[in-house]
Amino acid sequence: MPALFKKITPNQNYINAELLKQELEANAQFDAATHSHNDLINKCSKEVTKTLKELQNIDKKILIGTCLTLGAFGLSFIFPMGMLVTAGLAFTAYQFGQRQSAYKNYEDALINIRDCCIWSLGSISRQSGYMKDHAPLTNMMKVMSPLFNEQQLRDYIDDKYEDFFIKKAEDETKDITVMDHKLDAQEKDLFSKVYGFEQGGIVAIFEGISHVIANAVSSLQAAMKPTLEKIAEEALAERVQAPTASA
Repeated sequence: MPALFKKITPNQNYINAELLKQELEANAQFDAATHSHNDLINKCSKEVTKTLKELQNIDKKILIGTCLTLGAFGLSFIFPMGMLVTAGLAFTAYQFGQRQSAYKNYEDALINIRDCCIWSLGSISRQSGYMKDHAPLTNMMKVMSPLFNEQQLRDYIDDKYEDFFIKKAEDETKDITVMDHKLDAQEKDLFSKVYGFEQGGIVAIFEGISHVIANAVSSLQAAMKPTLEKIAEEALAERVQAPTASA
């Protein structure tokens, strides 16, 4: 099957949710020295990263389909592009359908990692200073930091540890890259609207597409400006020389 129409791969969100449910029902407190506990934290973190990547790949295809459709529609007034416009609309609609499934998987992964955070860091009654440098927990917070706002994280983490873990996660996720592009402050805010926990509305998606298209047009104009200026200068020079040649 072509990559552009690749189906969403199965995830193990259900398995992770069941394992976590068993721990909670058994009133098992998170133990950083227990392999199965660490393994569950790692699996939930990995699943968020995986499903986010799948969602972003679909969003990339939606963007491509939208750009092709708009381009074909613009040229349809000059060339017969009606069939290409129809194909672009069909492709984009298909990808939006795929996105619904991908977003459901992604949302389930976010819920699992949220519950893992509450389980592991929500109530720490014993002296557990070593947990501050515990790799599974540190990585979990690194994954969560761009996707959950600060207040959400504070609600999940024990008051004694929230400042440490949130600050450390923020320091490690200052730079967010999407499609090999480092996001600025405005784009980070848009990223949170599209991919953040309890976000991801259709308005935010179209806002993101509009932002990318606007940036692409601006970049194209900036790249073409020197060439257009050179052409204009050469044309002006020819007009100036034309009367002299006639004389």
